[in-house]
Amino acid sequence: MERRSMKVVIYTLNHLNYGALLQCCGLVNYLRSTGIDAESLNLNTPYHQQLFHVFSHYSDSRIRQMVYNCFCLLRYGQLKRKIKRIIQFRNEWLHLNHHVYGSEEELLKNPPEADVYISGSDQVFQPESKRRRIFYLDFPISRKQKKIGYAVSFGTDIIKPETAEILKPWVNDFAELSAREESGADLLEQLTGKPQPVVLDPVFLP
Repeated sequence: MERRSMKVVIYTLNHLNYGALLQCCGLVNYLRSTGIDAESLNLNTPYHQQLFHVFSHYSDSRIRQMVYNCFCLLRYGQLKRKIKRIIQFRNEWLHLNHHVYGSEEELLKNPPEADVYISGSDQVFQPESKRRRIFYLDFPISRKQKKIGYAVSFGTDIIKPETAEILKPWVNDFAELSAREESGADLLEQLTGKPQPVVLDPVFLP
């Protein structure tokens, strides 16, 4: 009987940003080169479909957001062509899961079947993110399945005490953890009580 390949689904940021695309591409294709059946999560919520949202949602004031949006409108044609190229790249190189998730709740209630779920890299562990439940893999798994955090990045050096209490149960549900930066390893140690390694960004995997 032919042995089934290990099935892995990667939860990461993989849209509208060249750096995010490349780190996802690096990890999924490295795993596939070792014989693992690896796929990228195919998340396509209304948020992900907004052409300009990536330029405005980080803004800390309405004035800055208006400036960003005006800048984007002036470059509408160029940005639309960029998004088209990104979609083509995603479809060709990221080995997207066949199931397209249209909402975060749908994903958390019915995650794709896998032996291993990997969260990483590119600021997937942002402590205050509105989508943190997705990338902290806040869903139940069986005893045969595993959650792994590879080269996770927090995007900050400090976590509020009240936020840390929310994150601890999620982080301690991971079988293995590693960070992309020393600061991230320090935060993982604070949350787990154990030293955690620093590893290569997926972009640099062979």
